[in-house]
Parts: sequence; structure tokens; C-alpha cells
Amino acid sequence: MKKAKPYDQMNVKELRDATKDMDEEFAFEKGEEMTPQQRREFDAWRKLVNEEHLQRKRLGYGCKRVQVSMERSLLAKADAYARFHGLSRAAILSKSVEMFLKSVA
Repeated sequence: MKKAKPYDQMNVKELRDATKDMDEEFAFEKGEEMTPQQRREFDAWRKLVNEEHLQRKRLGYGCKRVQVSMERSLLAKADAYARFHGLSRAAILSKSVEMFLKSVA
């Protein structure tokens, strides 16, 4: 069996042939209803994804939501740092408080 060329090395005709299966519309775009089995599978998948998204690692006594006010420019810098390093805003703020408390102890 011949190995397919990478997409960036194909001409227009080769690209059309290689991607023609992607032209088919999805069932939900055609207006077709899901079968009961498909609905059960989809609901199970959605529940799993939502649970994984909402789970947090428990540290110490667990987490407590707090509302704080912060200068917008400082918050923007913290968000940019967090995004660049793959962290959450909460992780940045938690680490900042930890470092502050260690410095004053």
C-alpha cells in the first residue's frame, strides 16, 4: 500500500481526493435525530468530560472560592504569565500568597 503524501506537499487535486471523506456532513447537521443508543453514549461522554473538567486536586483542607479586587493591569500580567506557563489564574494567585507568607514569616 502506498503511503500518502503529507498534505502540504499535495496539489489541489490530490488534496481534494485525500479529504473528500471530510465533505460529508455530520448527522446533526443534516437534522437527523440521534438513535437512543447514540444519545446514551453521547450523554455518558458529556458527563465524563464535565466531571473531569470540574475535578480539582484536593490540597490540605480543600478549596474555598474567594472574590478579590485587583488592579486590572496587574491581573492582565498575571493572566498572561499563567497562560504562557500553562497555569490557571487560581494557581498563580495561590502561589503568590504562599510566597508572600513565607517571606514575612
